[in-house]
Amino acid sequence: MPMFRDVTLNAWAKDDASPVSEADLRANNVLREALMTGPRADYGWLSEESQDDLERLQKPRTRVVDPIDGTRAFLRGDDQFTVCLAVVEAGEAVASVIYAPARDELYAAAKDLGTTLNGTNVQSSDQSPLEGANMIGADRMF
Repeated sequence: MPMFRDVTLNAWAKDDASPVSEADLRANNVLREALMTGPRADYGWLSEESQDDLERLQKPRTRVVDPIDGTRAFLRGDDQFTVCLAVVEAGEAVASVIYAPARDELYAAAKDLGTTLNGTNVQSSDQSPLEGANMIGADRMF
């Protein structure tokens, strides 16, 4: 990620006081350009860094995006940030990808198909409650 650990990166607070940076906006624009063209251009779009277009509610599927989840960590130079994308169909998440670029970890999940980490199947712990759980994977995202 070219802007990671860039000390000249501009950042500011949104109306809700959460941080946003030029990297968030650039990542949002790159993702939107890449994902909203081609064979699935008819999907709706909902992103933390874009103005909501309610036309997405008329679409059979919507992409839900957080271009940099963990902006505070990103701005600190901490590798604990991700790029998140989900596909929602009829109000239900059916697929999701979470990428941690600084760690090169790619989690992918699809409803009824399980979860992978960098292409290898993973599972979550059965321990309950979640506090103290030994997280092995994220296949219970849905």
